[in-house]
Amino acid sequence: MSFPPSPLVSIYITTKNREDLILRAVNSALAQTYTNIEIIIVDDASTDSTRHILEELKNNFNNISIITHTKSKGACASRNAAILKAKGKYVTGLDDDDYFLPERVSTLLEHNKETYSFICSDQYICLKEGVLSHKKSTINTLTLNEMLYSNFATNQVLVEREKIIAAGLFDEELSSCQDYDMWLRLVIKYGPGFRIQIPLIVFDQTPGRERISTNKSKIPGFELFIEKHQHIMKKPHMRAQQLRLTLAKNNKLSFLEILKYSSYRTLLRDIRIWLRGYYLK
Repeated sequence: MSFPPSPLVSIYITTKNREDLILRAVNSALAQTYTNIEIIIVDDASTDSTRHILEELKNNFNNISIITHTKSKGACASRNAAILKAKGKYVTGLDDDDYFLPERVSTLLEHNKETYSFICSDQYICLKEGVLSHKKSTINTLTLNEMLYSNFATNQVLVEREKIIAAGLFDEELSSCQDYDMWLRLVIKYGPGFRIQIPLIVFDQTPGRERISTNKSKIPGFELFIEKHQHIMKKPHMRAQQLRLTLAKNNKLSFLEILKYSSYRTLLRDIRIWLRGYYLK
């Protein structure tokens, strides 16, 4: 499959009641050095001033379109609506409390190959306002074996729109692990993804800000994810997944228990999670 030199890239942003943050996310998409983009924002029934902010953005920028839900449908349904509306050869997502660095889209396209099921990058983690930490990965090629241990693809990728639709879009039954599940299904269907070791997105985990990755009420989604994919997991994969689930539920394992039950592929990650408190991603 051949693409034009500068294919259209659709950036989808889902939002709900983020009047304080949505402009940061949208502005980071508008600030991309790669200019052939469209931005599709799905307002999942906001009750604050988000809707008015989005209408103003739409009036000011001809590459922004808005989908408005009058009743909340959830993140997955919102993403799927945006992807189905998208016109781009590629799609990539952005959560409303995170933001892109200016070179994200251009760098991902530069490193992309048609043989990849998707491409992603390292990320910065913001745990304190104004302080960024580079979340590095030593794994570049994201094979099925690697992805069954953990979501090494992060929460956002760049992928051909046709591929993500053919793979079934986001599973609206999952209350968490939706990104992980989607990327895993892409790898199953199309082969390995690829992660470049350059941080191109900021993942905001500022304390006090609720998101799926810190909301322990989302544990049932993690359990459903494991149940959904356990038929292709080997014992080391299951052990890694069960350890993370145990940390999510309780986080009271001893260091020796971490060493005992962790997989060699996820040991360093499990130790970091254990030291700073669990986040589900």
